[in-house]
Amino acid sequence: MGDPVKERAAAEALIEQGFDVVGQHIDTLKPQIVAAEKGIYAKGHHRDLSEFSAATQGSSVWTWAGVLKPEIEKIAAGDFEPAPYGAFLSIADDAIDMARCGDAVSDEVKTKVMAERDTIIAGKQIFAGPLSDRDGVARVAKDAVLSDGDLWAMDWFVPGVSGQ
Repeated sequence: MGDPVKERAAAEALIEQGFDVVGQHIDTLKPQIVAAEKGIYAKGHHRDLSEFSAATQGSSVWTWAGVLKPEIEKIAAGDFEPAPYGAFLSIADDAIDMARCGDAVSDEVKTKVMAERDTIIAGKQIFAGPLSDRDGVARVAKDAVLSDGDLWAMDWFVPGVSGQ
């Protein structure tokens, strides 16, 4: 866990700047708690934190159920071959999933989200073109798919995403 004082201060600073949704990358509670205190929404990552904060409207979670045992068995058998860029695991691999859609998410949107989840499990490529960066520069051609190496090297944002 990180420093809860700094996490609280960071979440509060974002909200003071006008952010209306906060989230975190590690299993910390402070951004979720601050979001509830300030009346905005939160998004979790690594685990569902909705039990600690009603602000949490969705979380990506690591489940690992279908991955760890087979990988450990490969290591024990001496058959493990690491992927050159690490493991980009998916919902279909039973390694990650979506924890929930919160109360602020309409039933119509929940239905759309779960339908899209099903298409990803069925093999839909989410890093497929055409994709342009936020400056309008074409980055991925129509019907092309970013490789794992391309994802690791990605140093650009899609339209609508900002970063510092």
